[in-house]
Amino acid sequence: ATLLTPMILEHLDLSTPKELIHEIYYRDVHRHTIAGIAGLLQRAMEQRDAIAADILSRAGGELGSAAASVIGRLEMRGNAFPTVLAGGIFRGIPWLVNDVTRRLSEIAPRTQVRRLAVEPAIGAVRLALAAARGSFAAPTYV
Repeated sequence: ATLLTPMILEHLDLSTPKELIHEIYYRDVHRHTIAGIAGLLQRAMEQRDAIAADILSRAGGELGSAAASVIGRLEMRGNAFPTVLAGGIFRGIPWLVNDVTRRLSEIAPRTQVRRLAVEPAIGAVRLALAAARGSFAAPTYV
């Protein structure tokens, strides 16, 4: 048994798992509603829910493996470089930030891990405004 079932049902104002399935597949559930479930995972894990802990551990492992693959292919293990954690999952689950940071420090000890300070859309808006003013200059890559 898991604490997640009643927590998610309450979050979505549903009574049964069957209603949850219907809600996900047949209604237009807003992605922010689904994203709100992230915090429930951490809360359930903090209450010693083994299922929630397993989900989060696997998520951290997958994110760490993805980073390890990129870092290894680019031969950056010994380099100092920033790693930016982006996405709502890192806002919703602070534990995941710590877990991924720990994993990254094992893979590339000199990396500096931080969360993205603003949403990526803010950068897009800034670029659009610069282009509208005629002051946009695309970066040059070597």
